[in-house]
Amino acid sequence: MFRKIRKRIYLAVEGESEQSFIKFLQQISDQNNIHVHLDCEVLGGGGYKTMLKRAITYRSRREKYKGKAKISIFIVDTDRADKDEDGWTLKKLTSEANKNHFDICFQKPNLEGLLLRMFPGNEDVYVSASSANRQLLKAWHNYQKPADSRTLMNKFSHDDLVRTAKSDSDLRGLLIMIGLTE
Repeated sequence: MFRKIRKRIYLAVEGESEQSFIKFLQQISDQNNIHVHLDCEVLGGGGYKTMLKRAITYRSRREKYKGKAKISIFIVDTDRADKDEDGWTLKKLTSEANKNHFDICFQKPNLEGLLLRMFPGNEDVYVSASSANRQLLKAWHNYQKPADSRTLMNKFSHDDLVRTAKSDSDLRGLLIMIGLTE
């Protein structure tokens, strides 16, 4: 019997919450027989320039051992643009990421804002970074950051992702690259 080879996708993410979200996407992919390996690297925060440099370095190290990934994706919150930690705008980040063969997935304004939109009826609710966690707690009373992938699996489904992606082009692009939607 032959095992289908999984397509490896390298994902560089800000922190543990995003890592849990990627593990959640891996579980959804497995449930749907999508033969993909979501190879996630936590960057540990910082400004856009700093995180992109780390993502490039970490990906290069991984490629020495695992070979080149089919796709490289950098997942980042848009709220960091407001902090101006290293002077890069979203446009500058996108340009530099593309030069280094990374696709960008922006979380608007952050992961908590995305999770809020995954609740039915909230798909078009875009909140500020300062109110995202508070609004999420209204919809999900016992939410604690970082929520692990098992908690996310118990709370959300593939249908929630696809429904939300209809209103979020970055999420839709991510799901398309993984193979979870068309």
